[in-house]
Amino acid sequence: MSRSRVSDWLITAIFFTALIAFWHLIAASGRVAPYVLPSPMAVWNAMVIANTEGYPFGVTLLRHSLSTLRLAVTGFVLGAGLAVVCALPIGWYPAVRRATEPVVALFRGIPALAWIPVAILLFGISDASKLFVIVYGTFWIMLTHCLDGITRIDPIFVRVAQTFGASTRQILTTIVLPAALPPVFTGLRVGYALAFGVVLSAEMIGAFTGLGFLIQDARDLLRTDFVIVGMIAIGLLGYVTARVLFSLERLLIRWQPTAREMIVYE
Repeated sequence: MSRSRVSDWLITAIFFTALIAFWHLIAASGRVAPYVLPSPMAVWNAMVIANTEGYPFGVTLLRHSLSTLRLAVTGFVLGAGLAVVCALPIGWYPAVRRATEPVVALFRGIPALAWIPVAILLFGISDASKLFVIVYGTFWIMLTHCLDGITRIDPIFVRVAQTFGASTRQILTTIVLPAALPPVFTGLRVGYALAFGVVLSAEMIGAFTGLGFLIQDARDLLRTDFVIVGMIAIGLLGYVTARVLFSLERLLIRWQPTAREMIVYE
């Protein structure tokens, strides 16, 4: 591990230590009720209980996390894949783009959370209703970014390829898709964050497992310690999956400099 990486980890450890110490001081001062802000030790005890005995109804934190992750990833993959398939003809053919532009603008403006009541009426309180909402929200985010990447390609590159006899399939695979990858990965990051938020909101409204259900149940019982446990689990899942997307982006877009590489130090 390089010296800069060790320095980064050290700064991160110091920051989190200071944050927990500040949290402990506020909780121990007695100025805030324990049910509003429990101490770090109370949250730790709640996390131990959630992992061993389970909360609520004996469901462990791991099972809640896997349930949320499964729904978020499944809906995200379905929505993103459908968006990429639809973006290619819409972005490539101007007539199709003009015909679909009003529809895209209309449905893109409707928040995914607004479809939760409709999804519950259609599919009941089941995974299908949550997947419907996640796919809907992810699809429009990804479609927007994919179209942005395709339409920003310099037409000169396409004309040169056509001059040399490249087929439409070759142009799409060697010019259009590589050039569209940077905005596509931006859409992937935004879309996944949206998918995660949507599934948590859906679980709070109608579910029997999942981190959203855990947080909602704990909130109703004023168990803020378990609420914070659910929030920590959400943060850890989000961090891990974000790192996976980042690694995939670095692998597929090797010519694209990262934010760290683009910084010029004086």
